[in-house]
Amino acid sequence: MTASGDLIDHALDEVNTTVNAGIEENQSKELQRLDDAIARIREGSYGVCEGCGQKISIERLNALSSVTTCIACARDRERSGVQRVMEQSSRGEES
Repeated sequence: MTASGDLIDHALDEVNTTVNAGIEENQSKELQRLDDAIARIREGSYGVCEGCGQKISIERLNALSSVTTCIACARDRERSGVQRVMEQSSRGEES
């Protein structure tokens, strides 16, 4: 194999390692969210929004079984996060 072929192989190995690590991290986070959902089922708080205390719609739970907020609270959080980033950006801060 040529030197350039070795470099390409090495680069591909690095990319594969990085991609696989990302996949493993995402799977680990999803498993943790599901474990947390099971714990909420056991304690009787599954399906209750941690933001406002109201019931989370069954449609939302069916789509995202590990979700912890209703759609209204999720939107509020998203808006708050976007607003915070915009404020930091206008002050020259990093998020």
